[in-house]
Amino acid sequence: MVKLFAWQQASQTDAVAEFYNRKQLPGEDYRDFYTNLWNYAKYAYAYTGEFDQSKYDYLVKERFVTGLNEPSVFWRVDAAKPQTCAEAYDLVGQSYARLEILKRNKPTIEQRSADQT
Repeated sequence: MVKLFAWQQASQTDAVAEFYNRKQLPGEDYRDFYTNLWNYAKYAYAYTGEFDQSKYDYLVKERFVTGLNEPSVFWRVDAAKPQTCAEAYDLVGQSYARLEILKRNKPTIEQRSADQT
């Protein structure tokens, strides 16, 4: 019975699965999500020897873009087709900044339309 329920070391497959299944959590900042993805990638692919960031740039970029929880940001970045993680990160930052501007300006737009009717 002890062998059945004893503590077992996590396998490398679990780390890879965590990397591929990771999505941005509600309320999680995109910067934290990006950093966490890189940490997951480093841990998941540590068995390959020296971790070369350029080899995993494409994988992290794909997981970063598809894991975003804001649909408008996802569609905007996906449509731009960034080639690197840095490009995707910049596009996500710009998209969130535009989204914040829209959220701040929304009450004034609603007031204008109410005033015109």
